[in-house]
Amino acid sequence: MPALERRISLRGPRFWRDGAALMFAHQLDGSTRDGPRPATDADKAAFPDALAAADAPSVDAPGQPLVIAIDPPQAKKRAR
Repeated sequence: MPALERRISLRGPRFWRDGAALMFAHQLDGSTRDGPRPATDADKAAFPDALAAADAPSVDAPGQPLVIAIDPPQAKKRAR
């Protein structure tokens, strides 16, 4: 799962790998969250779709910034 996806406040369950550990968090609403914590067998059984998403390939490089700001390209000036 991409790092940005697991860090933003989308509601619902999420699994991700932190080294060898499988982690879990369940965002219930804007201020209520269960986790982050190591995932249990009960978590895996309750949320199989979220568990499958954790194993989806990701292009996130460890330690890289989640978002990179760049200046927009300069607009071409129109001839008058």
